Amino acid sequence: MVKVKWRRESRVQCCSVKPSLIGIRWLRGIEHINFGSQPIVLMCLGVRGAGKSSFLEAVAEHFLANGHAVLDLFGARSGEGLAWLRSPWIRELDLPVLLLKGRYVDVTCSYPVISWDKITLNEIEKYRIIISASPLYIDRNEEFKAVNHILDLLFTRLGWRKYIYILVREAANLIYSRFKHKENQLLAKAECVYLIRESRHHGLAMGLDTQKFTSVDVDLRILLDYLIIKTQGAIGLPRDLWWVYSWIKPEWLQWAKPEYFAIVSRRGSIGVGLFEMPRWHKRPRENLLKVLGIKVEKAESNEVEE
Repeated sequence: MVKVKWRRESRVQCCSVKPSLIGIRWLRGIEHINFGSQPIVLMCLGVRGAGKSSFLEAVAEHFLANGHAVLDLFGARSGEGLAWLRSPWIRELDLPVLLLKGRYVDVTCSYPVISWDKITLNEIEKYRIIISASPLYIDRNEEFKAVNHILDLLFTRLGWRKYIYILVREAANLIYSRFKHKENQLLAKAECVYLIRESRHHGLAMGLDTQKFTSVDVDLRILLDYLIIKTQGAIGLPRDLWWVYSWIKPEWLQWAKPEYFAIVSRRGSIGVGLFEMPRWHKRPRENLLKVLGIKVEKAESNEVEE
């Protein structure tokens, strides 16, 4: 049995809390990614339960360890992004955290909370972890409005001292949120392409996940710095990525455990990786609002403005 040598892909500044380990063995070419200190754009591809969100959280930890900030958007309706509140980054390091909520939602907790329509760019810059979670909004439509408002603010950044890593737990939601509040689908897609293409010029890094590669438009896919391929199950890779099978066995990608992944760079380098899944990640059937002691009261439908 050949012993695989994993190369640690990060250089972490002095920090009492260590980020999750991410190691890569390059099979073709070689990259020096240094997670957490570059405005990279990456996307995770895999079936449900493949560990896509966990990988994006592991990358986010490296940004925090290097003194940067994290903005967690979307996520499941169960509010998985709220799990950050029990992470060592907040429990031990006490990094400043902010929760975003809907206009007609009352949130009672021990953390700072602000309505999405009241936040400013100066306010965003004060915090290291900002969480926008579905349970804190009236409905999905308001959450999309909130995300659009925040992204518009971030793209007015003309100078910065730290990167902001935007964690988008479902890439299609980014496109859909723009489409919901723009004149047509073509304009919405053009804006998403602009957001990703220009993100590095505003001090922004982005991590997205998706279950279906083709659900993300090709104009967005070509802007990725890295594609992270997680468990593919019975569906397998789309035709555009079949060349990966000449380097990695299809059986490995079909059954890979959540802590394993394949990686493809925009330069064509390819490798396999292993990462440490954050222990604070949301567990199945867990009610995070109850666990974290967060009380949410939403206004009745007849009290909400149309």
